[in-house]
Amino acid sequence: VAEALVKSGVKLKSAVIRIDAQMEKIKADLLSRKSQLKEAKINLLKFIGLPISTSIEIKGYQMPLPSLPDSSAIIQQVLTQSPELKILKYEHNAIHNRLIFSRGFFLPKLSLGTGYNQDRSPGGDGNYQDYHISVSLPVFGFGENIHKIQHMKASEEKINWQIKEKKNELTAKIITLYEKAKITREKYRAYKKASEDINKTLKIAEIEYKSGIISESDLLDIERNTLEIGVKENGSFYEYILLLSQIEYLEGGTK
Repeated sequence: VAEALVKSGVKLKSAVIRIDAQMEKIKADLLSRKSQLKEAKINLLKFIGLPISTSIEIKGYQMPLPSLPDSSAIIQQVLTQSPELKILKYEHNAIHNRLIFSRGFFLPKLSLGTGYNQDRSPGGDGNYQDYHISVSLPVFGFGENIHKIQHMKASEEKINWQIKEKKNELTAKIITLYEKAKITREKYRAYKKASEDINKTLKIAEIEYKSGIISESDLLDIERNTLEIGVKENGSFYEYILLLSQIEYLEGGTK
């Protein structure tokens, strides 16, 4: 179209040069995309354990848009199943159990004993049985074991603080991801509706072009808009799936 317009004197030759440059850029981008696709196929074959020479066909994602669960349920699931929190809780339990075990040697001890004493009082009748209670109390502040207990208590408090901070961090992260996912889901729905509408427009435009009602330039504009909206629709869908996978990872999922 640009070449025809230049020949007719409507446009300058620079318009053709500019379009040629755009075409070369698109070709270079296409080669890059093909290379990325080839690399992705190789990685997929390695992952599922098939030879690299295996022929594989990549089809579009056909599943419906996954739903987004309730945010409070997500947060609860994350705080329960997060691998990072599980590790911290395991470390806390290990130190806590060691601390209880160490304290056992320093608990007060109470014992009841009996014995016989001689009655030396005037008119006494000899020996009598004596009952006595003995209590042993720990002396704190001295010794290597006390130092170890204090060190373990400090470690326990530190891990408690780390667990609290990690919970706050995960909660903030999940809320951010959740809000992004909500916005992206609505964006996808809007692009999907726009894509359906412009595809109908494109079909009508193709009929009008064949009938001579609109020019080739007009048809190309509609085709370009159709492709652009389609790319945005696919991009928002991909972004939404990616956000869901990040949420699932925080929940401890492996899908």
